[in-house]
Amino acid sequence: MLDERANGQADMFNAAPKAEGPIIFDLSERPIPLAATTGNNGRDFGQGRHNSKRYEDWTYRMLADLRRQGKLWLKLPAPFAVHYTFFKPDNRKRDLGNLLKAADDLLVKAKIIGDDSQIIDHRQSWSRLSPAWRVRIWYGPAALARIAELEKEFQ
Repeated sequence: MLDERANGQADMFNAAPKAEGPIIFDLSERPIPLAATTGNNGRDFGQGRHNSKRYEDWTYRMLADLRRQGKLWLKLPAPFAVHYTFFKPDNRKRDLGNLLKAADDLLVKAKIIGDDSQIIDHRQSWSRLSPAWRVRIWYGPAALARIAELEKEFQ
């Protein structure tokens, strides 16, 4: 960690970046487990819900991707505008809305955002251009400016 600081690279424990634009990162092509996307990502054994092994493994791999990109523990200030672009590998029917919960939970678990209830603008789309899925996060005043900009398009 000290070597990274000496080389001028960002310290992953620093406060949020001062950028006006969005934070953008790509996650690997690993699909979000279906059980996680349906809201039924665990089983109730009488002591509360427990996530499936598949969902836990997926979360661990995604956190490792974020760690490699230096995106863990950003602790961005609220509010947030989050735009996801998910990879659609084929023409089967898929529900974009079902992917949001697992993706939002990942941002919270990675401590990129504090709470997914602070997301004031959610957008999602499909892409066939890349096997990775892309996340764009506008935060603080930039999130409010982004929403105002998008609202102008609809007037």
